[in-house]
Amino acid sequence: MTLPLDNNYGYVTLDLKGSEVAQILGIKKTEIEDKASFYGVEPNGTLNSRTTGEGTGHWFDADGKIVAWDPNGTSIVFSNVDLITMTTKIGHMPNKVKSGDSFTIKQALVYGSKQVTFEIKVTIEGGTTVITNLQKARHGNPGSRIFNVLGKPVGKRTSTGALPDLPKGVYVEVVK
Repeated sequence: MTLPLDNNYGYVTLDLKGSEVAQILGIKKTEIEDKASFYGVEPNGTLNSRTTGEGTGHWFDADGKIVAWDPNGTSIVFSNVDLITMTTKIGHMPNKVKSGDSFTIKQALVYGSKQVTFEIKVTIEGGTTVITNLQKARHGNPGSRIFNVLGKPVGKRTSTGALPDLPKGVYVEVVK
């Protein structure tokens, strides 16, 4: 899944397919919250019952380890699961990621001897750069698209990352 670059704890809601999960666990979807146990899954596969996010949620570091929320620590990505709706809100710590970063996080539901593990690969999508000085922004990511202030596409960077020939003005670049 792709997650927008956001510096205010923005999130994307992901459907965890509650009906399919319930069928695998052998219970009704409405019983998941009360009957199944919810865990974060450490990179080595160990189930961790300690929640560190909101409600039944977790913060993860860059390696997918469950960590406490700490803007000055190693917490980077969160997944806050709602066991009633079987959705999760996935977001990232402000100012700790950049476009193209990728993380894998895991959470699980267990009922009896059955387990469903959610493995979610999160990729941070490209941000938007306002080009205020074409002299300083001459080279960038090849293929990044350039738009005028009205949102109309006016070109893209060349294969070497050079800007197309544009008249003087203000442009928005969507970084590829």
